Amino acid sequence: MRKCLIIALALGLVVAFSLPAAALENIFGGYWRTRAYTNQDFDGHSTGAQDGTVIDTRTRLYYTAKFSDNLKFVNKFESNAKWGDADTAGYGDIGADGIQLKIKNMYIDANFSEAVNLKLGAQGFALMNGFYMDDDASGAKLTFNFGNVTLPLMYIKKFEEGFGDDAGDADVDSFAIAPEIKLGDAFTLKPTLAYLTSSDLRSYEAERDRLGLSGAGAEDMDLDLWTLGIGFDGSAGPASFGLTGIYQGGSIGNVPGTGDVDISAWLWAVNAAFNITEMADVHFETFYASGDDDGDNDYEAFYNPKGASYYWSEIMGYGTFDNSVSNGSPADAISNVWAINLGSSVTVAEKLKLAFDVWYARLAGEDVFDSADYEDDSDSLGTEVDFKASYPLIDNLNIDVVAAYLFADDATGTEDPWEMGTRLSLSF
Repeated sequence: MRKCLIIALALGLVVAFSLPAAALENIFGGYWRTRAYTNQDFDGHSTGAQDGTVIDTRTRLYYTAKFSDNLKFVNKFESNAKWGDADTAGYGDIGADGIQLKIKNMYIDANFSEAVNLKLGAQGFALMNGFYMDDDASGAKLTFNFGNVTLPLMYIKKFEEGFGDDAGDADVDSFAIAPEIKLGDAFTLKPTLAYLTSSDLRSYEAERDRLGLSGAGAEDMDLDLWTLGIGFDGSAGPASFGLTGIYQGGSIGNVPGTGDVDISAWLWAVNAAFNITEMADVHFETFYASGDDDGDNDYEAFYNPKGASYYWSEIMGYGTFDNSVSNGSPADAISNVWAINLGSSVTVAEKLKLAFDVWYARLAGEDVFDSADYEDDSDSLGTEVDFKASYPLIDNLNIDVVAAYLFADDATGTEDPWEMGTRLSLSF
């Protein structure tokens, strides 16, 4: 990996310095953060297994070679370290001689006309508000622009088996079409169709983990997953809102000990905000993702392919300090859960922003909305209270202070998880 990175950097520098100055614009940028935080009782049972107090640093460096308005070569690099960590990959130990420098993005961004754009290489992909995909991956994104309608066609290579007899059968490929339709200045409609397929899941354990099939003999176990999503965002005066609905269908073939399994799952999400004044708002969010608890051969839990990521509360949903989540929570892979949030953000003293949020979450089930079920907290994760204060210390340098407490119910454990910490960050 390190050798490949050095070669890539060297090639980039050769290209940059061999071109006339007028033919190339060098664009630099980045992001840096240092966090200090503590997680306590995240296992829900006072074993201390997830307790920790950590200081860590992340650095991202961006370099774009702009050849013209129609062609860019985009690069993003990342390095992470825990302070005092002796892992030679990081730089947190004495001497700070870490060897970890990751390639986050490396792709071309080409405009073939005003209406056609191609991004090819390792880049960011986001589909269905992150419930289906929000991560970096190798692939292609061809976008057609028709004014009020943009039409992206996406291909993501999820897994490459390599060479050899029948090796291609174990590849995992993802395709998507995700148009955005502007309905005037205030509303946007976002239908999405995605297809994930593999003829043989024997080598891609990451996807089998997400399907709950870890350790199963996977040879000739195939996957065909169709996901249809619809999103609608809008604003009217001081109010804004978003709606998301997703349905999944398809099949998993030749599951060991089970045979063919049909997929039928769904998710919906609603969010809204209302600006009371220019300095204060009230916001609301709720989402529901189906679970699978009826014991038949159908797969009914909403499936998050690898790369799906949706952050929500501080403790149950990763939040600011995304090192771990409380016991029983689906984290950022939203499945088998119903959650609801009510909060407010207030800006005081010109620059100081305070945010207060309350979350309630429970594991989903066929009777999750049955009022009688609320008398039994066996499926309830609990109620979480979050506080966050944000302040710009100087230009580009910001500080966040976070405190969160989860009043745990049975699905989390017998102890209440809590978290406290601060983050210093800058962007350039």
